[in-house]
Amino acid sequence: MKLLFCPLCRDVRGLHYAEWRKCLCGESGGQYNEDNVTATIGGAARVFGIANPFFNELFPILETWQVEIVRKKWGYDDRRGECWWGEFGGDQQIMRIPSADGPRLVVRKDDGRVIIEDERTDYTIDGKTGVKEVHV
Repeated sequence: MKLLFCPLCRDVRGLHYAEWRKCLCGESGGQYNEDNVTATIGGAARVFGIANPFFNELFPILETWQVEIVRKKWGYDDRRGECWWGEFGGDQQIMRIPSADGPRLVVRKDDGRVIIEDERTDYTIDGKTGVKEVHV
């Protein structure tokens, strides 16, 4: 799960597939892309992620060794734990645009790849421009 955090007003909003969401002050915004995995964020926004298995009803009662098995199965880095800041080096799930007003990027999912088909908006992925495909 990806959450939008505004460092200016300190508001937190859950990103959603169906609508572009903005913080209270309006300086940060974001939305899940159509693949429902990657997200477009804009303005001052920061994103933090919470591991999806964390929301499983059994997760709170797992022993430490069982949590490690879940982390390994889902490919979560042990150093990050269950919550981490997005846009870390190598993060290909966050697409940044300049404007807090949107829009989200147009993407297409194809066999573990996300192909960015949007030509209307300048964006960066992992700090790089011109990226046309990411692996998720």
